[in-house]
Amino acid sequence: MTIRLKETNNLKRLNIANRTSVTVKGIANYCLVSEATVRRWIKDGKIQALRLPSGQYRISATDFKEFLNVYHMFVKEL
Repeated sequence: MTIRLKETNNLKRLNIANRTSVTVKGIANYCLVSEATVRRWIKDGKIQALRLPSGQYRISATDFKEFLNVYHMFVKEL
């Protein structure tokens, strides 16, 4: 599954199928929300994430896909 976003501003292509994990920034760009919103979703337990020793989060591609399905977010497949 390849997800493409417009190449405007900071939005770039996000290829979930070839990734084992996704960053907070990648999810924010895909969902068109701020990184703070994604961190709030993690804090609220809406999306499962692994916190690295550096303090950054990594979300498995499987958990991200599940999140999109549970919350009925649009998934654009090309």
